[in-house]
Amino acid sequence: MRTGSNAIKTAVTALHGIVAWLAVAQTAGAHSEGMTMSTVEIAREGVRIETVLPDRFFSASVSSASEGAREAASMEQQVARGYALNAAGADCAVSQPPEVWRLPDIRSRRYVVHYRCAEVPDLLSIHYALGALADESHENYVQVRAAGQRTQYTFSAQQRDLVIPVSEFVERAGRPLDARLPAPDLLTPGPLGFLVLGFEHILGGLDHVVFLVGLFLVSMGSRAVLAVVSAFTLGHSVTLALSTLGIYSPLPSLAESGIALSVVYLGVSNLVALRRGRDAHAVHPARHRWLVALVFGLIHGFGFSYVLKDLGLPEGAMFSSLLGFNAGVELGQLLVVAALIPLLSLAWRRLTYAPVSVALSIAIFVIGSFWLVERTLLA
Repeated sequence: MRTGSNAIKTAVTALHGIVAWLAVAQTAGAHSEGMTMSTVEIAREGVRIETVLPDRFFSASVSSASEGAREAASMEQQVARGYALNAAGADCAVSQPPEVWRLPDIRSRRYVVHYRCAEVPDLLSIHYALGALADESHENYVQVRAAGQRTQYTFSAQQRDLVIPVSEFVERAGRPLDARLPAPDLLTPGPLGFLVLGFEHILGGLDHVVFLVGLFLVSMGSRAVLAVVSAFTLGHSVTLALSTLGIYSPLPSLAESGIALSVVYLGVSNLVALRRGRDAHAVHPARHRWLVALVFGLIHGFGFSYVLKDLGLPEGAMFSSLLGFNAGVELGQLLVVAALIPLLSLAWRRLTYAPVSVALSIAIFVIGSFWLVERTLLA
């Protein structure tokens, strides 16, 4: 009864530590709403404009909740109409439905609009109608790319018209425009791609794999293995969703330091548990391991989320993309566990249990300590 009480106290203390860590963590700041960024790509097949706008950019024109819902649903159309393109005296038309991705970490959206012109332009005129929706301090920094050349322009609430001398780009480059537009700098996977991305991320994330190894360095039955895997899944799924959807997110440096700390903790706790294991009256070290997996899974979930936040989630498939990524993480996690358990069992039989687990726990402690110093003192 006493050992059970101690375990509960330990779990409560650990959860208090997590809450304190979350309280200290500050969310990443958003871009200034007076400044936006765009990229204009020009090729023979057409023009692509990518724009990052804060979510509140359109709020000034919204006067009611119902109107706000309608405005939010058509933001991509507003952005498409916000650039009026003209080449050789003819307007360039939007050639496909605009695409939009949420970037919750900076409370913004990324809009991608494709235009097709009747002729390959020597001069491309762009009227920045979005400037009429902005306040006097608004500026849109535009990078124009054509024929391998790049240059910078600035739209503002006062300066809304731009003429791009495409022929000069071609002359400087000494070659014609590319036939097709290049892939966007921020290329977002499709639904299946998010599953593959999650699978690759956990297998390529050495700190996550080392943590998983550390969890299973104490012997446990199949029910305990299932409990540990389920607890880790629950923990990181919660914070992955919270962070990716923009509800709460600590600074990446704090999350990465927390992950390193989780590896250090496992190394130390394994060594203590293995030493106590010699006592016949001691609690089996695997008994409450699921609590460790749950608590530190919360921190690892933030680490998983930064991949999605860098890419952005497709506006029309946010939840399916998030679920796909999480499913990929789970598949990778199960693959690690499925390979690890038989290898550990074989090593324990051949070399005996304690020496193998002690040696690996010391290695995990050293690796985690290196990461912790690297991510805090040397960052």
